[in-house]
Parts: sequence; C-alpha cells; structure tokens
Amino acid sequence: VNGNLVSPTHVLVNAEVVEIITYNVSTTFSCPAK
Repeated sequence: VNGNLVSPTHVLVNAEVVEIITYNVSTTFSCPAK
C-alpha cells in the first residue's frame, strides 16, 4: 500500500486541525487575560 495515496480530503482535514491548534495556542499565549 502506497502511503502517498491518502485521500486529499483527509490531508486537508489534518492541515485544518493543525492550523486550528496552532491558532488556539498562539491566541492563548498572546492573550492570556482572555
């Protein structure tokens, strides 16, 4: 099985999750008072 044949939607979802986590972490560290 070729690991590169993962569905594009799965990759997009993973990228979106990483982006959301990164955004949440940066928001938490830049605005701890919130």
